[in-house]
Amino acid sequence: MMKNISRPVKSIAASLSVVGLLAFSQALPVHAAADTGVTITGGSLSGGALTFANFTPITLGTDTTATSTWAIANVTDARGSGAGWHLSLSLSQLTEYLGAAYIAGGKTIPTGSIKVTTAPIVALVGSTGSASTTVTPVSANTALDTGSAVTLASAAADGGMGTYSFSSMTATLTVPANVYAKLYKSDATVSVTTAP
Repeated sequence: MMKNISRPVKSIAASLSVVGLLAFSQALPVHAAADTGVTITGGSLSGGALTFANFTPITLGTDTTATSTWAIANVTDARGSGAGWHLSLSLSQLTEYLGAAYIAGGKTIPTGSIKVTTAPIVALVGSTGSASTTVTPVSANTALDTGSAVTLASAAADGGMGTYSFSSMTATLTVPANVYAKLYKSDATVSVTTAP
């Protein structure tokens, strides 16, 4: 009879041990680490407005020059694309102006008379962003009044990401002695666009 009693006791102990292992293996997923992530959405490309000042007045006699200092607003590239950008200025030919309008068939000053004297210095605003060396300013002696867009600053691909400030840019107007004594004006168009 003793043999019959000892067998069921061993089988009960064995089955309790298996239940304990199953309970432990089911608790593991509760303590496993979860994945985490973030979606970053790009902003816009903006800024670069120019504040113009008139050139100093000129009295004719010989070839004469006049200067003007223009301020350039910060450019911010918050797109997160690394596409690069161009800040461009288009100046029309200086043309005779009277009252509130250009004179049809009026006198003009030759194109290429306005040139960059002091190029703007580029600086990164804040402590993050692409290095300021990734933004190239216009070179001194570049003609501005060509009627076509002239790049004042450009960021290459993978550069110019962040906000950048510019020191003032100085321009010089050279007026030949044979120019007519009139009031002259030029139309300016400023744009900041994605680089090709």
